[in-house]
Amino acid sequence: MNNFSQNKIPNFISNSFAKEGVLSESESKKIEEILNLSNQFQYPTANTHKSWLELKSQLGETKEESITRATIIPLITRWAIAAVLVISLAFGLWKYNSRSTQNEFVYTSGKALKKFNLPDGSIITLNSFSKLITNDLNSDEREVKLIGEAFFEVNHNDKPFLVKTDHGLIHVTGTKFNVRNRVNLPFQIALAEGHVTFTSPKGKLALIPGEVITSKNESVFVKSSIKSATLSWLDSKLMFENETLLVIINTLENQYNIKFEYDKQLNDEKLTLTFDHLSASQAAELLSRTLNTKVDIK
Repeated sequence: MNNFSQNKIPNFISNSFAKEGVLSESESKKIEEILNLSNQFQYPTANTHKSWLELKSQLGETKEESITRATIIPLITRWAIAAVLVISLAFGLWKYNSRSTQNEFVYTSGKALKKFNLPDGSIITLNSFSKLITNDLNSDEREVKLIGEAFFEVNHNDKPFLVKTDHGLIHVTGTKFNVRNRVNLPFQIALAEGHVTFTSPKGKLALIPGEVITSKNESVFVKSSIKSATLSWLDSKLMFENETLLVIINTLENQYNIKFEYDKQLNDEKLTLTFDHLSASQAAELLSRTLNTKVDIK
């Protein structure tokens, strides 16, 4: 059975490591283990009784006073050692948690696309409202996670380059390719140069330059050829070739991070359009003229 309980743990420990001075059961248990270990600490022995009697005879103090002093000193020492152990444990945990997040780097874009030079020599261009999270790219394995859309120009070296997405893992060599991992849009990988392998729960697919993998649903991926529209966003354009209005609207909503109001009965209407350096309101106006119906921004 533990020698310490919640009400015997000093206030300076409770107030330092618990909200409102109340320790959780797991915290109490951990601190009790430390305090119990401190009780087992072997203190140096000496003939303190003889020395104290000599001192008492000189000072004229009572036996009761001598016992009180003799017991307080080691008790204070125990608490001091326990406090050092608790603080050291907390500091060690803080250092461990800090170290686990220090090597994570986040790259984000706002309304406009942004280009970043990564520490390993690779270059990424993030489409609007996209995010790339990386580990330490100088470590044994280069790993990134993409949310949104990005064009990668991966610097070839002997360390693997992996792109994690919601649909699977992309294994890369020195390669130029585009990945779209957007909400309400089909997942897509378009290879411009080099070689990539895409691994999903349903298997592995390899791409050659000029090929595109597009998801039809969670388990079906189809190959096709790259079209000029696929990478048009790199020039701040959005090109659509015989595409449904639903896909166009979803693309615009991701691109501008807003919602469009329109007649949903037109979702299957197919259009060929180019949005060249247009604002969201200008895009809505172009759609209104093309469809001969009102398209608004929420």
